[in-house]
Amino acid sequence: MTKSTLPFSGTAALLVLTGVLAHAAPAEAGGLFLTDRGVRPMGRGFAFVAGADDPQSIWYNPAGLSWSGQQLLLDASLTFLRGDFTRIDSGGNTLPTVDLSAPPIPIPMIAYSHPLRDDLVLGVGIYAPNASLLSWPRGVQASGGTCDATTQEGFDDPNCSAAPQRYSLFTLEGSLFLNVNASLAWKPTDNFSIGVGVPVLIGSFVGETSISACDGLACSQPEDPEWDGVTRFSLSPIIAPGISLGLTYATDVVRIGASMVWHPRAIRGEAELDVRLPGAPIFDGARVDGNKADLELSLPVILRAGVEVRPTPSLRIEAALVWEHWASQTAAKITPKNVWIRDAIAIGDYQVGPIDIPRNMNDVFSVRLGGEFTTLEDRLQIRAGVNYENSSFDDAYLTPLTLDSSKFIVGLGASVRLKDGLWLDVSYAHVFLQDRQVRDSAVPQANPIRPPRTPDRPPTEGGVAYIGNGDYNMEADIVGLGIRWSIGTAAAPVEEAPEPVEEVEEVVEAPAVDSDNDGILDVNDTCPQTPRGATVDADGCLVMTEVAMVLPDVQFLSGSNDLVGDAFAILEHVGTSLTRHPEVRIRISGHTDGQGSSRNNLRLSQQRANTVRDWLVSQFQIDASRLEAIGLGESQPVAENDTEEGRSQNRRIEFQRIAD
Repeated sequence: MTKSTLPFSGTAALLVLTGVLAHAAPAEAGGLFLTDRGVRPMGRGFAFVAGADDPQSIWYNPAGLSWSGQQLLLDASLTFLRGDFTRIDSGGNTLPTVDLSAPPIPIPMIAYSHPLRDDLVLGVGIYAPNASLLSWPRGVQASGGTCDATTQEGFDDPNCSAAPQRYSLFTLEGSLFLNVNASLAWKPTDNFSIGVGVPVLIGSFVGETSISACDGLACSQPEDPEWDGVTRFSLSPIIAPGISLGLTYATDVVRIGASMVWHPRAIRGEAELDVRLPGAPIFDGARVDGNKADLELSLPVILRAGVEVRPTPSLRIEAALVWEHWASQTAAKITPKNVWIRDAIAIGDYQVGPIDIPRNMNDVFSVRLGGEFTTLEDRLQIRAGVNYENSSFDDAYLTPLTLDSSKFIVGLGASVRLKDGLWLDVSYAHVFLQDRQVRDSAVPQANPIRPPRTPDRPPTEGGVAYIGNGDYNMEADIVGLGIRWSIGTAAAPVEEAPEPVEEVEEVVEAPAVDSDNDGILDVNDTCPQTPRGATVDADGCLVMTEVAMVLPDVQFLSGSNDLVGDAFAILEHVGTSLTRHPEVRIRISGHTDGQGSSRNNLRLSQQRANTVRDWLVSQFQIDASRLEAIGLGESQPVAENDTEEGRSQNRRIEFQRIAD
């Protein structure tokens, strides 16, 4: 029998399309999006809500951008998904096992965070969700290999049988998904941040599946391949804007974070379909008008919450909970656009009408626990985490298209500091997916080509063929690699000295302004904008005295020796002073508050003093013998440690001239 090729916009193809769309939301549940995303979070078991502090925050919790500073992030992961399906057909027969093919596709992210002012940080990024584009065989051979039963050659080959899973899916290859995100984080106090973002999911769907025209009358075998058609769908573009909100409250020891993602508008789009009609004689000479249909699918609200504890500056542990309201997706709405089948034998003309396809998904809960430990003088970070998530589908609605199961994820990762502010991230995760044995499938074979003989008598009245029964086996491995560059911690360039200006006799009076309040008018100030409270010489430049001096704004990332904010601008005054006075030697003392162990605080204070010394040597070529760096830990507090204000005063760098 020769198979004809005709365009057709049918509900069966849209049934498959909506099954894919059910997982196209910006979430990590379901068969298409296997897990959450990101290389560094993966090493923590994706527990990265309260602890979010780099550009990944635009995905997990936009409030975390307040602790990101100026950073550039590049990362990508590969997912190796393996699985097989042994179907039990409508007659109770066990069919040959077919293997899943899901080629590993890079899941990239490029994101950047930039402080607009002291309390406001902008984050932007483009990234892909962790999607697995599923593919299954188009046919199976008696010898155990595969073939293509959808071609004329395969159809005529007696050793090539129709693929057991054909009514669910052949392939989703050719689909593409990206998220574009812009977020802002506002930090009104040192401890509290509010974030808001606009994530937009964009992409296109391409896929193929089989449909049936068996009506139980002219055809008595509902899975007869002669009555199978093949449909290919394409939906592009998909544009689904949303909003994300986040909150983070942080102390030295505990961080609490929460975030929400909501897409108020459903996914909407116009699908285009091409269908090869079955080879049964009843379709000889039939023609089709129209090949488009509108589709609408609601998206879930996603809530995240986490608590991170930092008992020492080197250790961070987070517990997080994620809830995705997939139960709100009960059906997909499909509206064919003036689609007709004409001149079908014994039927004539009929129009394909609107349809609601039931989804009946489950809410998804994910419980996560992970952390990271910094060692080797802050040059190595080690991560580990675990994650449990329930399935978005009960057995009754599980198919090779909606491939999903309860999963347990174990993640491991590490970061190596290549130089100050530059980190290389690597991660690995294994995804244990629960095997499923389905015997109560409620997903019927798609049979849209022949209309009901009467309004109350469906085409499958002679016996519904359910397509989801069988045994499912699944597992996955994920590997990732990334780079994080804290641009603000890179060595700031030293400005070249201005060329001397020839003196002129004419003197122009300048207004009596002292903008840095150092007692030297701006017109005579060689070193403008010296730190407030600093001792200066007659030219307005910083001078070192034998009295210990604390310069404001020489700050570090929490628990780290990475300089941030205006620290470099302040340290330039120290470098200028040492250059102007080559006879001066100074002591650089690092101090911490009383949080954490004394041993860790002593080590951290020494590292911070070393960072300041090394920066002065590299940027101003100061002889290292003129600089003495010592760490004093928590031993010399200047305020009480039982308040945040007091602890902030105790975390300081002091500069003191060493007596000759």
